[in-house]
Amino acid sequence: MPTISDEDILYAVSQRSRQDAEYRRQLDRAIKRKDEDDIARLVRKAVKKILGIIVDVTFDIIEILLGGRGRS
Repeated sequence: MPTISDEDILYAVSQRSRQDAEYRRQLDRAIKRKDEDDIARLVRKAVKKILGIIVDVTFDIIEILLGGRGRS
């Protein structure tokens, strides 16, 4: 799998959220439930749609989306 930066992944999530209201609702629900598996699935979906690649979603990305800072 290609290696891309956390910023690229967050960019894809942001772009996907702007394009698709249902995606944004699903992501918001997953974040409110703190459902890490669902968040990871939705992030992978966004990256594939926006950037055209398949990625692994790290704990850092999930923590950022849950409002944490992620690991340094």
